[in-house]
Amino acid sequence: GSSDASPGGAFYHRQDKERGRNGEGLYLTFGSYAVQNTDADSIAVGHIIVEMLSKHGFQPSWDGSLSTRVHTGPFDWK
Repeated sequence: GSSDASPGGAFYHRQDKERGRNGEGLYLTFGSYAVQNTDADSIAVGHIIVEMLSKHGFQPSWDGSLSTRVHTGPFDWK
């Protein structure tokens, strides 16, 4: 694959969007796009998401496991 390829992705559900609109933040589900996806691959994606959110002024929280989703922290939805 290409070195520019995204290592994984994230999404949120409609219910999460409603909480986000209320200023409660979003819970993000995430995973790896690796062909032989291992738990370590998906956990690495979670760390990238937390890092990027932090760089952009969010205050994310996540326990580092696959059993929990990344929370963006509260923000003003615009």
